[in-house]
Amino acid sequence: MKSLKKVIIIGGGVIGLCSAYYLVREG
Repeated sequence: MKSLKKVIIIGGGVIGLCSAYYLVREG
């Protein structure tokens, strides 16, 4: 359960970075 939460946090971070990169590139 602990490792699963860690994976979700890391996955969310990756999605956030991709979203930020996309916004910066489009902006």
